[in-house]
Amino acid sequence: MTKMIKMSLIAATAVAGMSSVATAQNLEDAIKGVDVSGYVDYRKEDISKTGAAHKSLNEYSVNVTLNSKVNDIVTATVSAGFDEVALDDSVATGTSAGTDTSAPVGVDQAYFTFSLGATTVMAGKQNIPSVFVDQVDTVKQGAGAVALYKVSDTLTVAGAHFWNNNIAPDTKTTELLAIAKVAGVNVEAHYNATDLGSNAAKPESTRLFLNVSGEVAGVKVFGQTAQADADLAANKAKVTILGVAGKAGSVSLDAKYFMAKDNSTANGTVAIDGDDDAKVNAKVWQMSTKTATDMTGFALTAGMKVADNVEAKLVFAAATDTAAGVDTDVTELMPMVTYKMSKNFMLHARYSMMTSSTTGASDVDTDKSRLEVKYTF
Repeated sequence: MTKMIKMSLIAATAVAGMSSVATAQNLEDAIKGVDVSGYVDYRKEDISKTGAAHKSLNEYSVNVTLNSKVNDIVTATVSAGFDEVALDDSVATGTSAGTDTSAPVGVDQAYFTFSLGATTVMAGKQNIPSVFVDQVDTVKQGAGAVALYKVSDTLTVAGAHFWNNNIAPDTKTTELLAIAKVAGVNVEAHYNATDLGSNAAKPESTRLFLNVSGEVAGVKVFGQTAQADADLAANKAKVTILGVAGKAGSVSLDAKYFMAKDNSTANGTVAIDGDDDAKVNAKVWQMSTKTATDMTGFALTAGMKVADNVEAKLVFAAATDTAAGVDTDVTELMPMVTYKMSKNFMLHARYSMMTSSTTGASDVDTDKSRLEVKYTF
């Protein structure tokens, strides 16, 4: 984060709004010693699918995060912003429905960090630091406490408990994790216990996640596996991903092999929130193991800089999913390009073409595109 003396208009406006609620002191005094960071993000997405209406989405996201040192031990963090998705669905007649509205600004994080030597404790409303929920678009948050303890230079253990959150009504979730590095090998292990409370269709469940990574002869390798086990027999799922990444001259290469088992039964999913963006799932853009019943597949990515501030990538993925003895072959091809106009301003474009071929049925083609502009500060 960058300590700002002269703040941007966006940050200043946000701070002014929050400080007017918290105190009557003037803005100049209120922002002294405050670190400010955030972003403004706009996405335009279009989706065309065989036999379905065309969809056009406009996504707006703004966030401002303030960090202020209270004393030598305590730091206060407040994060506010809004997310809005304006959906315009074209129907069979060619007309459209959907309007652009103004989303309300809300405080999504408000917590204190206590630095106690080898122990760090964060308490209050904050993001849930779990591999089993989305950390990108639909971030899961709630009231809870997170504690980390540095056992040694090679081992850190942590625990988190959230008694109120936006995963589902009455949900409580607890996660224990350990991160270690032994002889150049990184190991990350998570155990999660979640009680979805009044949601009887998704009772208590436990989840395990293990990731092992390292580097061999300049090539990065990793393997991860995750599984969920719930009270109901149908609520069981497993996803395994193996990957390698490296460079060949100026070209960066990435390859992943993935397997999913029972990950789309009525309630069976490795992700607590059912989101395919969770780290436990393998995802290209449209293709995901989250929607798989019994899937095996791979994804290949090649990228290179075509200019000092322009990077192009091409992704190809193929998989076969089996449900009730019927195979569905899925392929996805996606070119993308990112232009970093400056270190804090980015333009991005991508186009994904996915085809699903099911035995005894017609092919289904889905084209999805995105144009994105993002400013960070």
